[in-house]
Amino acid sequence: MAAACCRWPPSDRRDEAVRKAAAGPLDWPGFLRLGRRHGILGLVHDSLKRAAVAPPASIADDIAAAAKRIARSNLIAVHEIVRIQRLFGEAGATILFVKGVTTGRLAYDNIALKQSWDIDALVGEDDVAAALTLLERAGYKMVTPLPALTHRHYATWIKFARECELRHDNNRLVVELHWRLASNPKLLRGVTAASPSRVVPLCDRSGARTLHDDDLFAYLCVHGAEHGWFSLRWLTDVAALLAASDEATIKRRLAHARSLGAQHCVAQALLLCHTLFEIPSIAALAADLRRSMRYRWLEKVALTALSSESAGNNKSLWDPIRVSHFFLGRGWSHLLWEIRLKMTSLHDRSTLELPSGLAFLYPLLRLPLWFARIARRRHAQVRPLP
Repeated sequence: MAAACCRWPPSDRRDEAVRKAAAGPLDWPGFLRLGRRHGILGLVHDSLKRAAVAPPASIADDIAAAAKRIARSNLIAVHEIVRIQRLFGEAGATILFVKGVTTGRLAYDNIALKQSWDIDALVGEDDVAAALTLLERAGYKMVTPLPALTHRHYATWIKFARECELRHDNNRLVVELHWRLASNPKLLRGVTAASPSRVVPLCDRSGARTLHDDDLFAYLCVHGAEHGWFSLRWLTDVAALLAASDEATIKRRLAHARSLGAQHCVAQALLLCHTLFEIPSIAALAADLRRSMRYRWLEKVALTALSSESAGNNKSLWDPIRVSHFFLGRGWSHLLWEIRLKMTSLHDRSTLELPSGLAFLYPLLRLPLWFARIARRRHAQVRPLP
């Protein structure tokens, strides 16, 4: 039912799929919980209305209320994006907006349907300090502060992290400031704030600048793959963009992703979209991709995550999503970077400052320091008897 509601664009075929799914035994309260968990209630409300499917009254009221909240939240985000972009423009600084309402506008030609938790912005690595100053001037404060620009660990944070989070004092909006779009620098090679971009119209004569089409598509696939696609709303955005593309365009996007080191992430997305949304233009390509054992396994990992209530919260080293990271890129350089990322803790570097010449010890200390943190937490939970 959720997959049927998330098909795009609206069509008689989608309406029939929604009506067919609603006609069978359907746990409406469970469906509502699933819609909230995946952040798709804006699309659900639109599809149920178009298909003339009426849920139980209380469920319909909850879905309609959620859709209104999403639309209102997105309008607030649009206002903030335009304000931030104007502030950066006046300072002569470059900023791009990825995901969120800009992607919603491109995918659905509507800013009111896609649910977003925050504003994702991209700046250059060398411009992070200046960007933080501008955002603080706009009323945002860092949730977890970065080391000071003059601190010797600042360069380490920039190298091993890719983003920081800021929250507005009044409206509580969150900005995720990115200086790199993938955890592993071998993915999305060369895609930066200086990459080709385009303006997405948002309201009146105002718009927001985002990555150009093929770079943006590759990024959306990498973002979903790094998180195991545990949220259906990410895949729905990709599927909506694919539905508007012919087979030649999709093959071009896959070839472009190969040049960025992101081919496997895009292939995984294509298989998932074929399985869940039955997009005709990718049927032949999906059949070719399924000959690869790697792609079949990556699809299975994502489908399991999509159907799991706890996907994304598993911090185990053997979590299938974490293991899948090793199979998302190509070559030894990707694998070595993944090992380095898995064995490097920014928390360790912040709490235990080793001299620069001993920095190679951090991976060796990762496990003992982790056990020490667990022991401290358990000790803090012990309370003396009265």
